[in-house]
Amino acid sequence: MKRLSLTLLPISAILLLTITFFISNSFAAPKMSGKSGLVRISSFSPYTPGCNADDADVGIAYVNSETEPHIAVNPTDGDNMIAAWHQDRWSSASAGAAGIGAAYSNDAGNTWHQVTIPFTTCSGSSPELFLLRGTDPWLTYGPDGSAYLMVMAYPPDSHTPSGHVKGGMFVSKSIDGGMTWSNPITLTPRDWTWGKWHDKNAITADPLDPALVHATWTLFHAGNTSIAYSDSMDAGLSWSKPVNIISQRPVKDTEPPTENNDSQAGAQIVVLNDGTLVNLMANTVSENLGNADSDSQVSILRSFDNGRNWERDPIYVADIVPTVRGFRHAVLSMLNLKYLCEMHSASIPDIAVNFANNNCMSYGRMQGSIPTALLVL
Repeated sequence: MKRLSLTLLPISAILLLTITFFISNSFAAPKMSGKSGLVRISSFSPYTPGCNADDADVGIAYVNSETEPHIAVNPTDGDNMIAAWHQDRWSSASAGAAGIGAAYSNDAGNTWHQVTIPFTTCSGSSPELFLLRGTDPWLTYGPDGSAYLMVMAYPPDSHTPSGHVKGGMFVSKSIDGGMTWSNPITLTPRDWTWGKWHDKNAITADPLDPALVHATWTLFHAGNTSIAYSDSMDAGLSWSKPVNIISQRPVKDTEPPTENNDSQAGAQIVVLNDGTLVNLMANTVSENLGNADSDSQVSILRSFDNGRNWERDPIYVADIVPTVRGFRHAVLSMLNLKYLCEMHSASIPDIAVNFANNNCMSYGRMQGSIPTALLVL
């Protein structure tokens, strides 16, 4: 079994930056007074009332609410940054929001200007696409200052009208620091069907080549999961057909490839200074079906040829939750166990690379703790 050199770091060694979005009636608000130094980014909902009238799913659309923020800083201009978030979050099982809010700053975050990007019906997408919900915004900048925003957009569970194109993964690009954006491009096939669910996406602009952009996400289908990958070699103008780079295979060498004995979720790609792609993901590994021991782990897959080929077997990094007996039959809500891959609010690993020495810092976003590992690659 392949293992990485691993160093556990104390929580005190981690610097956490929290970005809080406040509701404001100004798109470019002044810096707030007081010790916190918080800056207002979002405003009231920019969407026309009733824009989601066709969304008849059970639940409530909380107008003027913002959740799941993401932020990126321009490597060519430290004063320029972009933030994105859920705008008008829904409470129903279909989840998501009426749209994806976004704003940019050109003065190191002191003032912000909100923009609307047509990912969903409320934000201006074509009505025939029937994309009433948006979720999981992820931002990245390329080495030339181009910005990319990846979003999952879809119709709610209660709507499956015949003839409508269903949802999937979309990417929009900005070449002016977030002021204007291209029409979103679809990464997922147009034969997206119910029972197949694209989720938990991340996008990475290659820091070594402005033409290369890497996207990865989790594909749920018929009770199975896999990690999907697509890339652009022309700075986001077109994207390769998505491929599954890992699906239902064990992480531990001692475990045979038994059906449904593992699942993956929450992938994210970083690029090392030699061009190697490292795709970090979380795995739930079971020894057998039914009442089985299950481990939640962090692991990686690598590609040495810009995503054309990937290692067959993931490399184990660290355990992120202890083994649980009878995991698949546990009463998770009663035990309050937020285990990854089984519940969408569970831990999702994150990773960053130090270009000075090619080391990666990995951590898992878990309720109550942030386990951290240093990967010496």
